[in-house]
Amino acid sequence: MTCHRLALISSLLTGSSLAFHLPTTTIIHRQPSLTNNHNHHHHHQQRAQSVTLHQYPISITENAPRDTITLTDWAINYGIGLGDTFQLTATQQDDAIHDDVYTITSQPIAPSTPILSIPSNVILTGSMARQELGSQTFGAEDSLLLSDHQPFYLFLKVLAEYELGDQSPWYYWLNSLPRYYSNGASMTDFCFGCLPPYAAGLALAEKKRYRQYVEALSNISFLSEESKQSEEVTKWAFNV
Repeated sequence: MTCHRLALISSLLTGSSLAFHLPTTTIIHRQPSLTNNHNHHHHHQQRAQSVTLHQYPISITENAPRDTITLTDWAINYGIGLGDTFQLTATQQDDAIHDDVYTITSQPIAPSTPILSIPSNVILTGSMARQELGSQTFGAEDSLLLSDHQPFYLFLKVLAEYELGDQSPWYYWLNSLPRYYSNGASMTDFCFGCLPPYAAGLALAEKKRYRQYVEALSNISFLSEESKQSEEVTKWAFNV
């Protein structure tokens, strides 16, 4: 994660649906909250004793479908306002697996016309995640020796919500996100060798930061060993 704020609406801007339809499944409304720290701490302490992934974990394989149809209904139910002209569209890439998805308006609009409104309680930030996760993460934070730990807390938050499966308030958002990334953390040594020196240096720095995050997970007790030791899971959470 390369920014301090992870807006949930990013998935709406990068979804893979050509039109909006009502979902065929029932959405259980769980209002996200990062302010009820006591309940969150109690929940994480329980999971630290016996951590089991939920019955319906999110599939994060590279070719897993992205559920942006259910996401749209979820977003509306959580108070995210979509303008009347807001639409998603997708163009299939050459690999026939990954879609290039982008936002359009159904008709011309004037400059600076808002097309989305996002309540603050459905925006994830590193500082709020740190406040929620609390002292359980301080050992990991100290081991990183970084000047800015907020991206690390978003990494932890995504992992924690991933483990909750469909019991997470952010399940439908997470299930709409890309699974395939081609950034530095996802590159192989061969990829680095193909890049110009400056670009290779930036990509390698990102790869190093990902490895630091993974090493710091040894100091986190509320996540399962299965998740912490899975390169697929940790790399996906980092890239989100």
